[in-house]
Amino acid sequence: MDIQPKTVLEESLEARARIEDGLYVTYDLDEVAVERLKRNIIKDLKNKGRPDMYVAALHHELAYLLGLQGRKGVDAQLDLAHERGMDRVAIDISRSHIAQMNGRISASRSIVEGLAQMDDLPESARPLLLAHFGQVGMLEEMMKYATPTHDLTRESVAAGILQRLGISDVELTKRLDTACRVIRANANHPILGQKVFAMEGEGILYRYIVKASIDELLTINDKVLDALIEEHDGPLDQELSICVVPWSADEKHNREVAYHVSLN
Repeated sequence: MDIQPKTVLEESLEARARIEDGLYVTYDLDEVAVERLKRNIIKDLKNKGRPDMYVAALHHELAYLLGLQGRKGVDAQLDLAHERGMDRVAIDISRSHIAQMNGRISASRSIVEGLAQMDDLPESARPLLLAHFGQVGMLEEMMKYATPTHDLTRESVAAGILQRLGISDVELTKRLDTACRVIRANANHPILGQKVFAMEGEGILYRYIVKASIDELLTINDKVLDALIEEHDGPLDQELSICVVPWSADEKHNREVAYHVSLN
């Protein structure tokens, strides 16, 4: 039986997966591979007569590659994917995740807030949405969506601290947005994840992993602190710390939930 050659879309999906796998292992983005893949997609998009969902998926893949690089044009590509038939939930999950990778936490929150208000949100999207709640500091919504199978002990403690202080978690989001904008501007890779620690009497700590020298990490932390002091002043600032910590090849880092296009 003849084996049909792979389409550019199939090759692109596999290539992006390899790029992301390498990124999450090394915290280094293979810019050459990204540029090569972008060119292949752009070339294929010039071919006429392709099915709408095929073209939509190509625009989606191009958006993600631009997002990994921190380049402009992500929203335009996702809009084109939506115009060609990709469903709103898939588009918004991707838009939210790309925003997070580039330090735009408040923008991501606005997106997932809209998804949370949907009456017909697919059940399969709920785990994705739960992960995004955590990334943007929507602790109240996270507790509502969580099931007994989720270990959200630290997030629950953090939510309790906010409740004790009478502070909406939107204030947490604003501070994460400030810190992450600084981190992304000074890191050589996307923001790939966070760890939260919380304890009554100790406060709330958000740590972001960055691959850089110790001196560079110290500089980034100074810039984060300066930005937080300049932009925010309230009771939460006595309880909240946000910092970067060094990447280590020996540590297993959690991979954040993203949307991947299905060929079916």
